Amino acid sequence: MKNIIKAKYRKIIGTKYSKKIRLINKIPAIIYYYMNNILIEINHNDIFNIIKNKKHKLIIINLKNKKINTNIHDIQYHPYKKKILHVDFIFKKT
Repeated sequence: MKNIIKAKYRKIIGTKYSKKIRLINKIPAIIYYYMNNILIEINHNDIFNIIKNKKHKLIIINLKNKKINTNIHDIQYHPYKKKILHVDFIFKKT
């Protein structure tokens, strides 16, 4: 089963912006892509369901009709809520 997540580029970084997008059920993320890191925002429920079902071996991120194959490198969780705060992805060649 393919895990496809729609994402959007984000140009603004920082705590204030991250809190703002978390209020609308999105989370900040990053894709480590060779020497160029790509900052993105993704829907919280999409990634949470993939992780909960333990089907995150390969995740395809759809960025403006460009598909990027990734693996999850790190996930930051909220200390006591069942929420994801940040996800780090690594580019994967296929």
